[in-house]
Amino acid sequence: MFELGATGYLLKNETPVDIENAINQVFDGERYVSHYLRPAFWDRMLKLNTEKPSIHTKYHHQKLKEIIYLISNEFTSHEIANIVSLSTRSIEDYRAEILLFTNSHNTVGIVKYAISKGIDQDQSLRFKFKTYLEKKANEL
Repeated sequence: MFELGATGYLLKNETPVDIENAINQVFDGERYVSHYLRPAFWDRMLKLNTEKPSIHTKYHHQKLKEIIYLISNEFTSHEIANIVSLSTRSIEDYRAEILLFTNSHNTVGIVKYAISKGIDQDQSLRFKFKTYLEKKANEL
């Protein structure tokens, strides 16, 4: 997004004070990024072209793919947190990272990305989360 000219990024759960600070910072000619986004993500973005993928990075990309898959199958952040054994807050952090990575503005954009990349039909993920998918289907 920043490569295309964006100068700020806020999440929908920002406080009015955060929004005001963002507006002032952008108005002063600086970039603004929500403090909710993990600094590790920005470090990776800056190093993306200079580092070879590490085992941690491969694990992280797999976790992102799993979360995108679960989002595309209508699981809430709380449900995803229970499935992948992370906190709801961690899932919200991943969700924010996914929004940036996919250049999406909301969940619909993430689902469109999942469909365009075939993540929503990934057989290995379908098998991995089969029990949860069946339980979700039975709830409907």
